[in-house]
Amino acid sequence: NVALALQADGQLDAALARVRSLLAGTHDRSVPTALDLRLRWLEVRLTMLLGESKEVKSRLDVLFNRIESIPEGALEQSELERLRTELLLLKANFLINTGESAAGIELLKLLRTDFAESSAAEQSYLAEASYYASIGDFKAAQETLLSLATIYESSSMAPQALYEAGIYSERLGPAQFARAVRILDDLTERFPVHSCYPLACL
Repeated sequence: NVALALQADGQLDAALARVRSLLAGTHDRSVPTALDLRLRWLEVRLTMLLGESKEVKSRLDVLFNRIESIPEGALEQSELERLRTELLLLKANFLINTGESAAGIELLKLLRTDFAESSAAEQSYLAEASYYASIGDFKAAQETLLSLATIYESSSMAPQALYEAGIYSERLGPAQFARAVRILDDLTERFPVHSCYPLACL
């Protein structure tokens, strides 16, 4: 919890140090497999956010191999799938961030086809849209976000997707302003109490 709070506060170095301290302490005592894997996933994620890409790939491979070698029944299937999908999402983001965008996008699409009900599948749309926006393809970013809001219409991520899609409409120029208004109207009608709502009303 402390590590997550530090991460949320932007203190990534401190969060990573905390996670590594916790992992060092596991050598002297028995720790549930799921907790150990989740800590190691967080360590890899923080390492990636800090730009230490040389360490990330090998650690991802180790975690994937470890998950695949877990004996049947050792973990609840739902927990195993959650760990697997979060690792896939992390690997996709890593590939995109290190210049292998095509391979990263393919992994995001794999999440949607093989694990469509997972939270990682929903997050994959945000990751893909972020990539398109980073290269200036606001049209593709917008359509990806609208797909999220349509396919997962009750998702907690749908309001964010609609809001960002509306913003990208504005970036596409005056011809898209009317569409931006329609998208933001959809946001305020579907999610009237969401935190995005005041921004959509501006």
